[in-house]
Amino acid sequence: MPIAVSIDTQRRIIIATLEGFIDFKTIVDVSNRIMSDPAFDPSFHCLVDGTAITDIRVTIDELRELAVLFPFKSITKEALVASRGLAYGIARQFGAFREVVKSGEIQVFSSRDEAMTWLQA
Repeated sequence: MPIAVSIDTQRRIIIATLEGFIDFKTIVDVSNRIMSDPAFDPSFHCLVDGTAITDIRVTIDELRELAVLFPFKSITKEALVASRGLAYGIARQFGAFREVVKSGEIQVFSSRDEAMTWLQA
């Protein structure tokens, strides 16, 4: 379950890349890793790249909880990237829950390049 997190302070973007099997605990761990980084700023944009996820297991209730726990309440834009299929559908559902609990914009993309273009616009 490799997870890579980077914070680009010049472009003001937090990037999390997820691979392999993902569950509720993994997503909470990613969130905690981001928040514990000294460069973390909740006003930065966020890109979560899940294109390399092979299996994802979260319940609807866990998605709702994650939408509240996700540390980016003040971020202007959040981009979720997922391949078509289950991960894409879950990303869209998570996005819908996030829109309820935060201000700002959230979009789901099937391409990381499209997501980065949108974040930097």
